[in-house]
Amino acid sequence: MTRLMSLSIAVLTISSLSGCASSQNGGGAGGCGCGGTRPMSAPAPAPMRTPMPQSTPAPMARVCNAICPVMDLPVDPSVPTSVYRGKTVGFCCMGCKPRFDANPEMYAAKLP
Repeated sequence: MTRLMSLSIAVLTISSLSGCASSQNGGGAGGCGCGGTRPMSAPAPAPMRTPMPQSTPAPMARVCNAICPVMDLPVDPSVPTSVYRGKTVGFCCMGCKPRFDANPEMYAAKLP
């Protein structure tokens, strides 16, 4: 009898510490499997979506080079270009354009 009572007290203590059957969490049946319920949180609101712009950007000017004259890497079409001696020059990254623009003659031999 004493053993059964000790076991009952231990179960009740564990239940109250875990919050399963506490009155704060609703108490009662269902939910967590031990007779208590766990509070359900409200679903997160759906993220707001911004509409896509209706206008499309102008097509990129055709570049005269496939390889960046500064870094010798393939040209990235999303990077802004420069015009040198009537030719549109493409670059591999945003850092190459200012370097080329500062001294285009240094890189002119690498252009077709």
